[in-house]
Amino acid sequence: MTAGTARALLAQGLGHLAPAGKTGTSNDSRDSWFAGYTGDHLLVVWVGNDQNQPTGLYGATGGMRVWSEVFRRLPSAPLRLSSEGIEWRWVLDGQSTDEDCPGARRFPFVAGYAPAYQPCQYAPPVELDEFGNPITPPVEEPGGNLLQRAGEALRHFFGGGDPAKTPPPAPAAPSPAQPTP
Repeated sequence: MTAGTARALLAQGLGHLAPAGKTGTSNDSRDSWFAGYTGDHLLVVWVGNDQNQPTGLYGATGGMRVWSEVFRRLPSAPLRLSSEGIEWRWVLDGQSTDEDCPGARRFPFVAGYAPAYQPCQYAPPVELDEFGNPITPPVEEPGGNLLQRAGEALRHFFGGGDPAKTPPPAPAAPSPAQPTP
């Protein structure tokens, strides 16, 4: 409940219960649900329309609000979790790996069921563009400024090239004669 849409329960004064839960919304907002539990109780709430029409509610604005009202009035013990039987591992690409491996995330596993260990394959960081593709740095080549040459190529492509510097187009090759039947 410390992150995501369900964190609103903390602001509603239910933080003392240390609840755990999950919000949910179906396509077109036809269903709003919330499943949550404390140390003593589990409650799943569904809010929907029997005519299968949109409700305009989301998991946090429908099902979770009902859950919150129930647990505001219901005496319940806080959720206390034990780490007994749990192994925490750093995981990357489905394998346990080193904590400082770039991109690795920490996950809990039932003891004895964590994925096999794979040493981190360190590589220099790669910068990505807005689509997640690697950006390769431009290589300066002999014969001029790379940006200047790129600008000239774009001007030429879009018809703004300097006619004095543009070679005339090559003459078209003659078509081979077609044999007559």
